[in-house]
Amino acid sequence: MKVVNEQLDYAIHVSKGDTVSVKVNNYMPVSTSIHWHGMYQIETPWMDGAGMVTQCLIPSGGNLTYTFNVGNQTGTYWWHAHSASQYTEGLRGPFIIYDPDDPYMAEYDEEIIITLSDNFHKSAKTILAGYVNANDPVPDSGLINGVGSFDCSFWSGDGVACVTPDISNRLRVINMSAQAQFFVSLDGHNMTVIETDGVYTYPALGDSFPIAAAQRYSVIVIANASIGSYLFRATMADMYTPTGSNITNGLNLYPTAIWHYNGSLLYTPSEFLNGTLSQKMPLNPYTLGELHGMTQAEQPTPQSNVYVSFLVNPNSVDPLNNTSVSSISIISDETTFFDSQYLVPQRPSLQTYLLGNPLPATENPYVVQNGWVLIEVRNSDNVEHIFHLHG
Repeated sequence: MKVVNEQLDYAIHVSKGDTVSVKVNNYMPVSTSIHWHGMYQIETPWMDGAGMVTQCLIPSGGNLTYTFNVGNQTGTYWWHAHSASQYTEGLRGPFIIYDPDDPYMAEYDEEIIITLSDNFHKSAKTILAGYVNANDPVPDSGLINGVGSFDCSFWSGDGVACVTPDISNRLRVINMSAQAQFFVSLDGHNMTVIETDGVYTYPALGDSFPIAAAQRYSVIVIANASIGSYLFRATMADMYTPTGSNITNGLNLYPTAIWHYNGSLLYTPSEFLNGTLSQKMPLNPYTLGELHGMTQAEQPTPQSNVYVSFLVNPNSVDPLNNTSVSSISIISDETTFFDSQYLVPQRPSLQTYLLGNPLPATENPYVVQNGWVLIEVRNSDNVEHIFHLHG
């Protein structure tokens, strides 16, 4: 496991409008880069952290200072290494931007950050190699705030937090997994979603919600249940059995932690058995409305329509670094490309472009006109995955 400043899930806290300066000293024997997930990087695209796209990698023994302004962005984000899947080994953490004009500030008294992740006992390099086979690799455990269970134990360690009765808590839930999707719930409590991926939403009440890799939710939970201890559940979606992978490593698909009221006696681990609790009001994320979103009359007319689907090419000489775009259909100019393959460039793509040199076809460049672009990503895999744009 790799850590930052001797901590797992090292959190960075800033405020709206702040200029952030983070010096990264690389003491690892391999190169790395750091991506600020969800940051627009307006006027600072070279600080985005995508290795060999917007920057050269930070070599072993080297350092780089990332400096950028968060602008008007607020909410729950995260940072992570962006080279060779290093973040799955621990190089990641929350990145919180506080909003002095938070429209929900009066609705909660305290904040709790909750990180979720899948955990592999093998190196990222070994795990990546497994993806070129027919069966997806299976994680060894699920983690809540860096704590999980393995083998025959269903005990997930310390509680999420000790909470005060009748206090409203804003939970910032971040899924920092390599692959796993979770279904989050808290026994005996409802949750009100107020933010997702840095965007305020209309308040949506439910008792559970799905969260895919890299997604973030803020939910308000009122500690108004009977004094006691309750299970905070992060049920892992079984993305493995449908693919033909056999779960033979003791993976517990039902990670739990303790939501403990001050003044109550903590239950013993033997009282917490593996299993799920049925939810009556699961949240449908597709019904969430943006609090300050555009009206129907303001919906833009796209200048371009792009439909994309991806696959990993197992026949490539280097399948871990070469991903095929099985089809890109540019509807606006009726152009279609098949089997375009991305290859890691010799110099950062941004540098190549700024020097006035043409981008090679292996980088799959697509130039858009100024205006709105509608991108539809078609997922031909048998598991869910997210897609996001870099700064």
